[in-house]
Amino acid sequence: PRSTLFPYTTLFRSVQTLFIGAGMMPSSQNVLAIEIHPLTATVAIDAKLDGDRAAAAPGAIVKGPYLLKPSADGVKAQWQTASAVASQAIVNGRTYDGGTGQWHSVTVTGLEPDHSYSYHVESGDALTDDAPFVTAPLVGKRLRFAVFGDNRTEGDVHRQLVEGLVQEAPDFVINTGDMVGESTESEWQTFFEIEHPLLVSTPMFPAMGNHEHDYGEDDRFAQLLPSGNSW
Repeated sequence: PRSTLFPYTTLFRSVQTLFIGAGMMPSSQNVLAIEIHPLTATVAIDAKLDGDRAAAAPGAIVKGPYLLKPSADGVKAQWQTASAVASQAIVNGRTYDGGTGQWHSVTVTGLEPDHSYSYHVESGDALTDDAPFVTAPLVGKRLRFAVFGDNRTEGDVHRQLVEGLVQEAPDFVINTGDMVGESTESEWQTFFEIEHPLLVSTPMFPAMGNHEHDYGEDDRFAQLLPSGNSW
């Protein structure tokens, strides 16, 4: 959406403020573009986005679903809802109970190795789109995987990396840690929003970095990524 800029200008700097009302932007995938025509040869920009997230509906899925612990006969799926609610995953027509809390996980078993399946998550009135995943092959088949990490708060680079990996479609990914800067809830929310197009179909093996550990958030990491450091 377009909005009017309200300038406040001093002798040495110009402050431009863009006011965006609730509901004017979707929840993700927004792009802020700034075009400047300076009167001098030198110009410096310090852009800041300051605001609050809109409250999510009780059954809304706020993280995930994302895949962990792939095996030849299944995979683990995990997701978080805005509040405690009954939630379930539907895999190949079979229902897996995800519990009634805010955090939900299911361990899918009984599938064929090296086979593509479709799944979705139901949570209250919320329903995710169908997403594909492939079970791990039996021993002896070659695998394609990607290793990356240290994305921290580099949102643009992180997003471009994820877009590239989705196109490459590896069998799984390994994140070597430092997924966030200070392990705050806001940073983790951004991490999972950026990673969603990848992790909804591609299992991840996560490792804890010092940026997850040094801020005393080991319990948060264990809740978000229960397979971390235990491959």
